[in-house]
Amino acid sequence: MDLLRQRAKELAKDRITGVRLFDAKTPLYLHSWKVGDLLAEHGFSEEIQIAGILHDILEDSRTTTDELRELGYAENILTLVQLVSHDNAIINTIEQWEDLMYKLIRAKNITARAIKIADITDNITEPIIRRNDSHFWPQHLSRTTGVPLWYGYMYLRDTSLYQEFLRRYFVAMHRVHDYSFWSVTGL
Repeated sequence: MDLLRQRAKELAKDRITGVRLFDAKTPLYLHSWKVGDLLAEHGFSEEIQIAGILHDILEDSRTTTDELRELGYAENILTLVQLVSHDNAIINTIEQWEDLMYKLIRAKNITARAIKIADITDNITEPIIRRNDSHFWPQHLSRTTGVPLWYGYMYLRDTSLYQEFLRRYFVAMHRVHDYSFWSVTGL
């Protein structure tokens, strides 16, 4: 399975091109690697780590599920990747996010929810949550973390991954709200 994990990392590197918005130089694929690493750190199986590494490949590249199948990825991995992927046919990003959350809730797949928690955990600790936009970040954090906070608590609260998510969430909220307070008061 180590070979499959390494192949997944190489595939993500090859297919998920571009850079992160927060600095316009960090390769986009590194986020996928971090999600897989976060799942590894918290004791998830290699199969789940691979799904974590591939979690953005359908939405951030032209890679298809059939192509992943042809490359030898197990059906369970493919199902997880599909469950945590946005529907690119939905143009509005808020509707896209809502659709993804509904899909995760309807699927009742705790493993897919754990992958999404790992995804969000990495995203909310990126330097993009800087003290530079007091209006965007509170709304963004509320929108992207609300449902995962709930289903994480309901189904994953006893896991170290969920505890790490909470820790990083509260650090991010503190940064955002601390900045919002200071920018509004002018102090």
